Amino acid sequence: MRVKKSPSRPPPHCGVPMDSRRGHARGSFAASPLSGAAGPATAQALADLDGDGDIDVLIGGASGIITYLNDGRGNLVPQAAPFGSANPVAIALASVTASGGTDAIVATAAGDLQVWSNSGSGTFTLASTVANRLHPRALAVGDLDSDGDLDIFAAGTSGNAVYLNDGSGHFTAPSSTFAAVGSPAGVSVVLGDVNQDGSLDVLAAHRSTTDSSTRTVLWLNRGNGIFDEKFADLPGADRVEIADLTGDGLPDLVTSRELGPTQVFKNLGSGNFQALGIELGGGTATLATGDVDGDGSADLVLTNAVGQLGTWTGSSLELEADQPPLSFGNRAE
Repeated sequence: MRVKKSPSRPPPHCGVPMDSRRGHARGSFAASPLSGAAGPATAQALADLDGDGDIDVLIGGASGIITYLNDGRGNLVPQAAPFGSANPVAIALASVTASGGTDAIVATAAGDLQVWSNSGSGTFTLASTVANRLHPRALAVGDLDSDGDLDIFAAGTSGNAVYLNDGSGHFTAPSSTFAAVGSPAGVSVVLGDVNQDGSLDVLAAHRSTTDSSTRTVLWLNRGNGIFDEKFADLPGADRVEIADLTGDGLPDLVTSRELGPTQVFKNLGSGNFQALGIELGGGTATLATGDVDGDGSADLVLTNAVGQLGTWTGSSLELEADQPPLSFGNRAE
């Protein structure tokens, strides 16, 4: 296995705990401190919030959630008043109400799950508080029951649950929760059609509430929002991603740990995966995927605990023939 690593550079220094990094054409970034932020960020999310075609930002902290609107030149301008309660745990952005704007689904520090309706201009009002007993820590939004609207998958300290949208932006509280065996606390969750059957599946990282053990779990969707738990010899993880890193049209899996390696598993089809034979060491503080080099396929971007940034492109990942496949098994009918 050969992994092409970008040249090592010292991490940029910035004395402000919240900042944006503006990309340049050659792939380098410059830090721009954000005004209006009070204390470190506890949650953040990016999307076009005011319908003008550029990307805006929500950042949660001690003051609540601050809306930063992009002025079209890459400058993020804080809006007058934060919304929501202090120190939210997670924010997901999607159009789930009838407002027409990109709404915010927020997991609060108190354990509530709130839906904030966007007027379309980046102004948010509380639409509903969804009954739950999970204390959600990670959120993902997608059409989980194949009815054309967006639902919520919440991973929490007391298990995981699916909140189905009734079609009008109201979410039905689940009658029960489900957890990964031996690891009840969900800490990271992503959606993707892993087995290519047209339904969104769930990949989630869990951490035990009694010790430091972690476990990565795949749930395959039957197509109606009911999931079957599948395990593989995947490493325990703090963070997970699903993306086509190898450019073959199939979603691959990424697992990472704060105190361990990041690993990539190539999707072979039919529920089988094969380790790419790479372990990106040094521990992982943050993990993201996106087309960094503009070649049309997803790349992997990571930072470690000391702020070093690494980028691995899909074109540099090569599968070793001697790696045995990992199987998640067949979906239960």
